[in-house]
Amino acid sequence: MSYVGHMPDLTQKLRIGLLLDSETVPAWQQLALRKIVESSSAELVLAVINGSPKGGETAPFPYRAYRWLDRKLFKATPDAFARAPLSDLLGNVERLVVTPRQTRYSDDFPADAIDQLRARNLDVLIRFGFRILRGDILTAARLGVWSYHHGDNDRYRGGPPGFWEVMEAAPATGCVLQILNEDLDNGTVIYKSFSLTDKLSVHRNKSRLYWKSASFLVRCLAEAQRLGPERYLEQVRQQQPAISVYGWPMYTPAKLSWPRMLSFVAGLAWRNLQRKLGEALWREQWILLYRFRTGRALSFWRFRQLTPPADRFWADPHVICRDGRHYLFFEEFLYRSGKGRIVCVRFDDEGRPTPPEVVLERDTHLSYPHLFEHAGEVYMVPESSQNRTVELYRAVDFPSRWELVKVLLDNVTAVDATLLQHDGRWWLFANLVETPGASSCDELFLYSTTDVLTGDWEPHPANPIVSDVRCARPAGCIFAREGVLYRPAQNCSGRYGNGIVLQRIDRLTLDEYAETSVDSFDASFMAGIGFMHTFNQAGELTVADARRKRWKWC
Repeated sequence: MSYVGHMPDLTQKLRIGLLLDSETVPAWQQLALRKIVESSSAELVLAVINGSPKGGETAPFPYRAYRWLDRKLFKATPDAFARAPLSDLLGNVERLVVTPRQTRYSDDFPADAIDQLRARNLDVLIRFGFRILRGDILTAARLGVWSYHHGDNDRYRGGPPGFWEVMEAAPATGCVLQILNEDLDNGTVIYKSFSLTDKLSVHRNKSRLYWKSASFLVRCLAEAQRLGPERYLEQVRQQQPAISVYGWPMYTPAKLSWPRMLSFVAGLAWRNLQRKLGEALWREQWILLYRFRTGRALSFWRFRQLTPPADRFWADPHVICRDGRHYLFFEEFLYRSGKGRIVCVRFDDEGRPTPPEVVLERDTHLSYPHLFEHAGEVYMVPESSQNRTVELYRAVDFPSRWELVKVLLDNVTAVDATLLQHDGRWWLFANLVETPGASSCDELFLYSTTDVLTGDWEPHPANPIVSDVRCARPAGCIFAREGVLYRPAQNCSGRYGNGIVLQRIDRLTLDEYAETSVDSFDASFMAGIGFMHTFNQAGELTVADARRKRWKWC
């Protein structure tokens, strides 16, 4: 993902038209429009209301029956599909009722309606209503008709959205914002993202995905305003693949017959039974892995294990070397308290660990103790998302006593904050949850300052710099190898902590950010151990964590 920043033209907002079936919409659409109304980049000037008679439910009965049962069994809070009015957002916005010419699946706007739309000098039409659009409506606004496709358009075209990924056990569910053309679900992609697929519920899977996607519109509109419509279109076209071949079927609700739906539901029931049986028999416990060697150790089968007692887990290892001694900091999560605290293990000259010592504990959960040195002092940024802060601590008696120095970010739900000093600035990488109901694993945000102790943190203009559950969330300290920066990232597709990917940082400036995935690994090197979500090194000590299953009665 890359972005080239330009000074915004704050005097002229983009003119936005809406395509609606009703002025009552799903809650996620209301949120998306509220973000636009509250922004400085665009304004709503026209609401085009569908004047055609509303048809009934077109999906086959087996799918409707499943959907009803799914919503009863698996609640999504908040629910992205709860009905919400637009009256306070539209206010005095002009309404235009249009009755399209209808074919079996698509809507074609009459010529007089197209003329009226062109007369409004619209920059973007946002499709939150009508059916498949054909004809001149696609070019009635300067930047075309923008529409969501909640699915990976390289793999799942058609619908129902978010359904087939669950039924086929896809590790991630995609979502794109696209400029529509005549080719169904193959428009010009202007934003693309991936979320973790819920293994048991289509309703929960969709709700989490739709909440996150509510931010895509305002992000793209802000970029279009900064660049100007023509330059924005040119940039978008340059980012499209040279060739795009779709070799999968067109997914449709018509394929959901009783035999197929019953087969899908039976598969879900079996997954749920396996989950409940597993929860009854064993507990998933995170353990630590470590190895001493010169440089970063990369052969994990050689690592030793640090295994916690049965009543807790150890995760998120970070390491620092001081005066020739190695210190390992990590999260200790006690099952009985339901929260984590920061503990430290010291290694002697023979590489033997001492018993863990609690060094930082609060009333709320702490984890991911990111460490760094600055001006001869040792600092820690533990995850404190439960407190809605990113906090900086200083060691007043290393490693045992720490004091709060400063709140770096406030009123944010941020996880796994990771700092980097580079090119005369401090950079802070963290995953944020912008919208309640969205996931903390999906979107990476970047901030910077000139002084880590006194400066204000400025958000990067390309935020979020990554929107992909497969490589967004930090997994440890950023490190340099032969002059190139690498960012360890969590692959949370399939399930949380599925593995680690190494992201090569290609550009990191005040205006640009770009990275490329170059390698991936997990803890499948040893029987009974799998998954991994943290990887760090300092001095001669390399550390990681991994998950194992432990019988509950052991």
